[in-house]
Amino acid sequence: MNNKKVALILLGSIILVGAVGAYGVLTMQDYIFEQIPYTYTTYVSLPSDSPDGGSLGGYMNIHGQGTNFKFDVAIPGAAKAYENRSDEGFLTYTEEGLNGTGKIDYIDINPGTLSALISGDFKGVMVNTPLKGTLNMTCAGWDGNASFMNEGAGLEGLFVINGVHTYWAGNFTMELVDGRIALPAEYIWHPQGNPAKTTTVNKTFYLS
Repeated sequence: MNNKKVALILLGSIILVGAVGAYGVLTMQDYIFEQIPYTYTTYVSLPSDSPDGGSLGGYMNIHGQGTNFKFDVAIPGAAKAYENRSDEGFLTYTEEGLNGTGKIDYIDINPGTLSALISGDFKGVMVNTPLKGTLNMTCAGWDGNASFMNEGAGLEGLFVINGVHTYWAGNFTMELVDGRIALPAEYIWHPQGNPAKTTTVNKTFYLS
């Protein structure tokens, strides 16, 4: 066998071993990610539905492990049961609270991702890690779903919510502002079955 053939065989072997080794590292990172439980609690600020009204504040809790998570939102002093009211503001949040489940369908796991999760830096993971996923949520008088994606330049998403009285649909982004997570949202809402009365809204929600 001549030297050229030997060199080509060695080069091919090195490339193959390197590829297998890299795959093994990625597989190990995926495995580690699936084993890490995480909990995150944050203060939530919901802007008022009217110019003369005050914002609402409460807490959101996220519990997850790997690609699956659950969350709930509780805001003391929120309005009474949705079915007993006629207002049509954003989500018409009620005292029954909001609950949901989510799944990360894809995530570009790297050592920084694992380190951030272990240290509890949930903000860093969501804003800086390429990922995509979906979530479902329910409140007293509505249910909804959303999809989210981060291609490395920040997280953005779409949502649709069907309420007893009202329909909402729109988009949102996520960004860090002075250490807080800001969620600028642009959405439309209209009375159920009456899209001719559609209203467009722009609001920013905060998690801190």
